[in-house]
Amino acid sequence: MKSIQDNVHFVLVRNLTKLLISVADEKIREVMEGWDYKMRVDAPAAAIFAVWYKFFKEYTFSDEFEKEELGDLWKKIYESTLEYLATHRPNSDWFDDKNTSERENATIIARKALNAAIEYLKQVFGTDDVRKWRLGGIHKLHAEHVLGRMFKGLNYPEVEVPGWTQCVNNIAEHGNSGPSWRMILNFANLSESLSVIPGGQSGNPFSEHYADQLNIWIDGNYKTMDLPSSPEGVKNVAYRLIFEPAT
Repeated sequence: MKSIQDNVHFVLVRNLTKLLISVADEKIREVMEGWDYKMRVDAPAAAIFAVWYKFFKEYTFSDEFEKEELGDLWKKIYESTLEYLATHRPNSDWFDDKNTSERENATIIARKALNAAIEYLKQVFGTDDVRKWRLGGIHKLHAEHVLGRMFKGLNYPEVEVPGWTQCVNNIAEHGNSGPSWRMILNFANLSESLSVIPGGQSGNPFSEHYADQLNIWIDGNYKTMDLPSSPEGVKNVAYRLIFEPAT
């Protein structure tokens, strides 16, 4: 269960990475060919694919949607749709850029997207050394408190996170959503159950327990979870809050 919940394998990329490699130069190709398709914070290939795919999707669909005055609704198209088109219909009309007089296909659009991705990553990381590009540099947690826009101290820090929207560990592309609770129950012995939350048990931002589980959650680790049959059975109590009715 631990390995499942922490799984950052990106199944979608298996076929699309082949297309990316086919239009890449030697440096990019070497990085992509050695990739295990996992969205880890230290993976250059994960960063390249993530940015390339974003441009590839935009260049494929945005012109049609703009022509019909549908704005950026193309962003809601399922990733599997683009994978199918690129794999089985590389000469589809979707790949033809309606703003040019030429006839584009999946390969041409993929190359255009890769060029844009390379320029973007160069700016973000300040280097053209592809092995210094990292997913963590573009994929960070944005866990904002409901009052966080007014009180910045309530927000959790913007730390690098693994995973992606389509992974089991689906910390979203923009880092603003993901698995809010992970739990593994041992029904034979509930005292050996495990859990973790992206933050802490306390809602008090001045408490040491406001964010003490955040890094545990990011690293895919857990803490033991007490499931007592009565309040008296609770272990490792740090604080106890008691509500009493007004007299």
